[in-house]
Amino acid sequence: MHVTRRVLEGAGDGQAVLCHGPPLTGKREFLVTLVGQAVAAGHPALFVTTDENAAGLLSRYPDAFPADRTGIVDCTDSRPPETGHVVHRVASAADLTGIAVAVSKALDELDHGDRPVVVVVDSVTTLTLYAAFGRVFRFLHSFIQQVRDRGGVVAFSLDDDSVAREERSRFLSIADSRVECRNAAECRLVDEEGGASEWRRLEDPGTVTVDAGEAATAAATDSAAPGVERQTHTSQESLAALIAAVRQGRPTLTFGNVPSETDVGPLVERAQRHAVGVEELQFGGGVPAGVAMLHDGAELLAAGALEEAVVGIDDPFGDVDGTRSSVVEALPTDVFATNEAGRGRLLRASRTVERLALREGSGTVHAGFQLFSRLTRDRDTVGVYERLLAEGVEVHLYGELDASLPEPLDGAVVRGLPAEEVGDAWFVVYDGDTDAGGALVTRELEPGRYDGFWSYDGAVVERALDYLETEYGAVEA
Repeated sequence: MHVTRRVLEGAGDGQAVLCHGPPLTGKREFLVTLVGQAVAAGHPALFVTTDENAAGLLSRYPDAFPADRTGIVDCTDSRPPETGHVVHRVASAADLTGIAVAVSKALDELDHGDRPVVVVVDSVTTLTLYAAFGRVFRFLHSFIQQVRDRGGVVAFSLDDDSVAREERSRFLSIADSRVECRNAAECRLVDEEGGASEWRRLEDPGTVTVDAGEAATAAATDSAAPGVERQTHTSQESLAALIAAVRQGRPTLTFGNVPSETDVGPLVERAQRHAVGVEELQFGGGVPAGVAMLHDGAELLAAGALEEAVVGIDDPFGDVDGTRSSVVEALPTDVFATNEAGRGRLLRASRTVERLALREGSGTVHAGFQLFSRLTRDRDTVGVYERLLAEGVEVHLYGELDASLPEPLDGAVVRGLPAEEVGDAWFVVYDGDTDAGGALVTRELEPGRYDGFWSYDGAVVERALDYLETEYGAVEA
């Protein structure tokens, strides 16, 4: 029996299934197949997407999403398609509360009938990039319980190399079974006792036909933020200067008269992840108590009760009636800081930029690896860039050429790095032929610890591209 059909057998028992494997090994295709077969069997289905926008999903997998039985919660900040589908838009995958609200509304709108609902999340990898592991784990645990209360099944995907081993084990602990994917085409089911089925191809009868033609490419470009004006910037002269320039002008979150019993930790963590400064003040007489203010210098952007902001950050399922903290709502999500981040988090950020390039199938990727030997030892990353080249993306690789590139990367343009930065630079910058783009730019502070930023904002991407082309482009490998 095919793996997806075995998963659906547990739909009435509130099952939770973890779909995992190396990057780009067919996990999304498995989830789409699961949705398509669920609908064919009479189940309503909801697809929560953090990477592929709703328009792209509907165009690439038309048979999997009939309008009368499926819904999509789109967390990519894209314009919703003009269809009859149940589609709810969330501005960012960082907004776990917004996702909780959108999922609850979408499930209420779907016609359940007497069949259990099937809900998939693609992907938890992206959620762990936007929020700390603890928050994502609590969110996912509550999310699974919400669907179980409705008698449904949850399937969620995770890249194996995106989290530490102990974190992956915790995700496994809340799953009833898991699906392993490999080679972008095969998967198998592993039960709670560790018993595994045979490897089966995703193209087996009953799976969903994938349309990856011109319509898909056109629809995927809707993921770019509208109205972004590209600008030319002067040279920043160094990675450190570029990183500092991007961080300048960020707003500040100020707490006033914080009650001793209030834990502002999660709110501070959210702010710092977006390069937002944090301050605490004591007003005379202790009045007002428990205030949160977001401001850009003297300009007040939002203000409200601190307790509302804390609850909105820490418990996304605690309030699903649409009430939001104005301060949480106003926190920017256009830039993400990587202050002293480890390699795992930067790898997740790199993969999101690379996935965007792969989805578009055009444009140019600039990637700095410090030493080419780091790239050649990483078979997964070599596979990612082989696929990018095969899809028609122009690839520029930067670093010290201390090892020969493998044959699959023969089509890449090889660049050097300035001597003073060759041991520090790690970046992946994508410039799409449309407005789509993304940038991760960091420098190594000490072995395994990096400082920098990543962003999908058009102006930020253009600034990073300007720096690379001005400072690195003329350096020969």
